[in-house]
Formats: sequence, structure tokens, C-alpha cells
Amino acid sequence: MYRVFIAVIGLTASGLILLGGMTMGWLTYNSGAMRSSIGLRSVEMCRADECTYRPLEQFERDVGWIRTGVAAYTAALLTGGIVLALALTAALRRRQNLLAKTALVAAGSAAVTGMLFIAASPQYSGMQFDYSVFMYFVGSVLSVAVGITSIIGARRPPG
Repeated sequence: MYRVFIAVIGLTASGLILLGGMTMGWLTYNSGAMRSSIGLRSVEMCRADECTYRPLEQFERDVGWIRTGVAAYTAALLTGGIVLALALTAALRRRQNLLAKTALVAAGSAAVTGMLFIAASPQYSGMQFDYSVFMYFVGSVLSVAVGITSIIGARRPPG
């Protein structure tokens, strides 16, 4: 039964963290007629019906914040891939204790880099969290749950 849990929750966690890491909805900033959606690597700036995409360097000059965004993006890709592999090995009835421990480390690093990205973000009045933040962190928490469940399940006798 735990293999089904690992497979289903692993696929969900992988999808959530990958979507959260790749979409633009981390921070939203409105200033008059201009609306900006900030992602981990780029910014979407919209005025009326016209939108442009720009790298973070053109929105903010803080190099540490930009590097944190790239680190969080990379951590999302790695965590999503590792948890997806863990879900597939559980579905194939294979035991992967090392892969489960790697998923725990990757999910922890994704959560830490995501928090650092938010903490280091520029503080403009009217800036708000958006949907990608929640997908990213729910995916991280579910990835930890999958890793722990896989480790606990690997200690059980087969059958």
C-alpha cells in the first residue's frame, strides 16, 4: 500500500514543484497601469494588453537575489526529477533507499532556496505572493513526505 502512496504523491509532488519553479507567479507587483509577475528567472511586465518578458537583471540589480532565483529554479528541477524517479521505482516495486535520501536532501534544498528567494526579494509596496510560491512549497513538503515514506517502507519486509 505504501508503494501506491509513494507513486501517487510522488507524481503530484514532482508536478507541483516543477510547475511552481517554472511559472511566473512568485511575486506580483502593481504600479498604476503596469503589472509585473516575477518568477525565479524572469519577469513578465504588462501594460494594458501588451506584455514583455525580461530577465531578472533588468528588473532588479541585486546579484544575490538573482543567483538565489537561479538556485531555487535548479533545485526545483532536480527535486522534481528525483522525486519522479522515486515514484517510478515505487510503481515498479523496486527499493531505492539512496534515491529516497537524495530526494529528502533535494526537497530540503529547494525549500531553503525558495525561502531565501522570497526573503531577499525587493520590498516594494503592493508586492504580493502569488500561486507559484504555494505550488513550490507544497511540492517541497510532499517530496519530503515521499522520501520519508520510502525510507520507512524500505525497512519493512517485502510482501
